[in-house]
Amino acid sequence: MKGSVSLNEGLLIGAIQGICLPFRGFSRSGATISSGLLAGISRLRAESFSFALALVLTPPVIFRETVRLLKAQRASSLDSTAMASLFYPGVVGMVLSFISGLLALKWLSNWLEHDRWHFFGIYCLLAGAVVLALHLNGY
Repeated sequence: MKGSVSLNEGLLIGAIQGICLPFRGFSRSGATISSGLLAGISRLRAESFSFALALVLTPPVIFRETVRLLKAQRASSLDSTAMASLFYPGVVGMVLSFISGLLALKWLSNWLEHDRWHFFGIYCLLAGAVVLALHLNGY
């Protein structure tokens, strides 16, 4: 099928997404979709493949971090109330990340469908500049 992802292309895209994992705030989906497009994969297929990779990678990462937090809790003298207070910001952050991620993916999908994927790069640069400015100002 034209536009399908071959094993080599999938490995390349997966490697790019893996390289992006340690960089918090870096758009893994943007990097993997861009890699797919540069490899000659259709826009829709690259977008779908990137989303599928995120679905496969995210649950194990969340599980690993939860286990790490629970082990740290056992090693310290935190009670269950203190532990709940540690999870609360994470849950709120997860919900807000989910909402902002849906919006970003909606914009990205629209831009890809209209051959304007470079707008996503501009959006990432501007969002990065705002986050950097906030960080430098102590937020």
